[in-house]
Amino acid sequence: MGTWGTIKLKHFHPNTHECYGIFQGSSELVFGEGTSDPKGSGITCNVKAGDVVVVPAGVAHASTPEAKEDTEAEYRYIGVYPEDSPHYRSELGKKDLKEKAGLIEEVAAVPVPPQDPLYGRSGPLVKIWKSATGNSVE
Repeated sequence: MGTWGTIKLKHFHPNTHECYGIFQGSSELVFGEGTSDPKGSGITCNVKAGDVVVVPAGVAHASTPEAKEDTEAEYRYIGVYPEDSPHYRSELGKKDLKEKAGLIEEVAAVPVPPQDPLYGRSGPLVKIWKSATGNSVE
């Protein structure tokens, strides 16, 4: 767990999922566009205080280079990770995944989170995630 501000360096975590709770300011985020990917290949969204974002392991993410300078100083979020997950490790995606032996398998081995970060075990995230990935739904 930790608190951060604007991070424009595209990165992903191959060993854990991440949940952002934005508690101050706003930013534009990009998902699914790594450092070596063409600009515009990811999905962008605007976030503000009160929003929650769940980033699956292996999904590149960052604030966009175009994030408004006047909001950068006030944009803050808390990053939390599933219980019992390893300490996050960041990869910058500068090399093709084919050159990073075992990385795809590592991402694929990260289990679906045991609970929804907002609503706990009875929340919708786990059911939706398992359904989307073809895992059995409890």
